[in-house]
Amino acid sequence: MLEDISKLKVFELTIQKAKSIVKFIYGHTVVLSMMRTFTAGYYLNPQFRYEENFSNNEEVKRGLEECMDRMLVGEDRVKADIQLDLYERKLGKFGSDMALTTRKMRSPVFWWEKYGTHTLELMKFATRILSLTCSASGCERNWSTFEMIHTKRRNRLEHKRLATCFSLCEI
Repeated sequence: MLEDISKLKVFELTIQKAKSIVKFIYGHTVVLSMMRTFTAGYYLNPQFRYEENFSNNEEVKRGLEECMDRMLVGEDRVKADIQLDLYERKLGKFGSDMALTTRKMRSPVFWWEKYGTHTLELMKFATRILSLTCSASGCERNWSTFEMIHTKRRNRLEHKRLATCFSLCEI
């Protein structure tokens, strides 16, 4: 039944756009995964930052600096830059045995909230960055809802009635 809907002119363009978006997302997962690794989140994630094999690449540092320039202004930017030295050198609470032990057991955001309290500006920046999600779970949730409603078993809508339903949604 849903295959027939895609043949209607009204829905054809929308379905083509949706297909191109899905194709883009699934076609770029490797690139997106690589980009996630080399971002400010990589640098600010204690699970990665305090590993011996951490990539302290200049390009990663430059990316972190650019991100800080965009998201922090004035005095907060200066303070966060100074506080970054404490984080990099494991000074203050960052170097405590408990902080180093639990860095892989806690989520990075919770780790920052517990051990970054003495570097308030950097902690706020880090939690903002590390709280960003890079997934399509919201979209997947919408699609699964759509699929649940439009199954042959649960829904026997006629073509005309379904078209009316979609046209009302577009208004």
